Amino acid sequence: MITLFETFTDESATLYHSLKQSEIYHQTAVIEDDGFLPDDVITPYLFFSNFIPLKKENGRYFNEVATPLYWEIEGTNNQGTIKDMGKLRGRIFYCRNNKNRIVNRVDWLDEEGDVRAVDHYNKYGFKFATQVFNKAGQSVLKTFYDRNGKVIIYENHFTQSIVLTYKEKDYLFKNKIEFVQFFLKEAFDQLDGFILNSLSVPFIAVYHLGLPGKDYLFWQETIQDDIPGNMKLMFESPNRDFTAVIPDKLEYERILSVVNHSVKHKIKSAGYLYKYMKKAQMGEQILTLTNSDQLEDIERYINELPQYTFNVAAVTEMSPKLMELGKYHNVKLYPSVKRDTVMKLYKESNIYLDINHSNEILNAVRSAFDFNMLILAHNNTAHNRRFTAPEHIYEQTEDIIRQLNLLYERPDKFMDLLKKQKEHANEMTVEQFNKTFN
Repeated sequence: MITLFETFTDESATLYHSLKQSEIYHQTAVIEDDGFLPDDVITPYLFFSNFIPLKKENGRYFNEVATPLYWEIEGTNNQGTIKDMGKLRGRIFYCRNNKNRIVNRVDWLDEEGDVRAVDHYNKYGFKFATQVFNKAGQSVLKTFYDRNGKVIIYENHFTQSIVLTYKEKDYLFKNKIEFVQFFLKEAFDQLDGFILNSLSVPFIAVYHLGLPGKDYLFWQETIQDDIPGNMKLMFESPNRDFTAVIPDKLEYERILSVVNHSVKHKIKSAGYLYKYMKKAQMGEQILTLTNSDQLEDIERYINELPQYTFNVAAVTEMSPKLMELGKYHNVKLYPSVKRDTVMKLYKESNIYLDINHSNEILNAVRSAFDFNMLILAHNNTAHNRRFTAPEHIYEQTEDIIRQLNLLYERPDKFMDLLKKQKEHANEMTVEQFNKTFN
């Protein structure tokens, strides 16, 4: 069985980790390589370039980007900039959820400040691709390089054609579908079983392989009034037997209500497997991660819940307003926090209070979920609702305070609330998950 993703989204990652904990995990392939995939994931680029990381090779730090002489690089914890005599010539974007300013891509700007080229770096600090844009902001082409700087893949985004240099021979593909099919046939011995989560390129490539097989579509999206056309096509496939696996219970019922009775047996309800970093237990340690001083009613929480300790951490320096909170006996502040300290806070905390108005940092809510913490949030600050139970997203501060007081008085209720959180995230047992794919 081969898991084939188009991109490695958060949803793809959740399915990937679930499959790794199950009995049916084999190999995972991702079509669009972002340079920061798990080590056991294969991509067309990695396969055709035969890219092998060198010993002690690490990600490229932001100030290690190559620039013309006398150009200057500046960086914050959110982004880097490249300037020539004060004029902005480039923007450096870091790997998502990485505090260490490791480069993911660099946007190069023209005289008018428009993006004309993008360099893509991988987690080993190697520039593996360059994308070129026209003045209208449209992507024109993308080239991928091997270790020696030789172009191995050339994508023309206007004609949709792809040229591949492989085993000292050039191949021309009319579109991405043909290219992906060639990759699958070269990289894998057996193509009789796939797990997909997209009805786009992965599905079309598998559907038109012309080979028999038993496949699963793990549907992680939502339908409108009817199922998509490609899903209807999937159920009618003459060569391959497709089953739709729906992890969200409401979406499962919605799809069953609109499909023909003749295909209902091809639709299964499912869920995910999660690996928690610690055993859950009620305690008085509350954690919030933020990159701003805009924390919803933070002083009210501190004053009305003296029995709790509020740990507030930021990857940046804290403003005087936030530092002022240090005067309270039940507050601990962690400015410019190190990753090791963040992990320690997750291990020691019991509740994550999602009340910061700025962007989510370090995948904070998902991390809290993985550390078996109860997540409570304001409706206007909730960042990752996939892992926060709807019942735990409140409109009023007093409702969260009431809940926290109840938990302090009745710690046995903690596990009940945590169960709701896990049910909302569609958790299931290994046995149930494996049965889905029988």
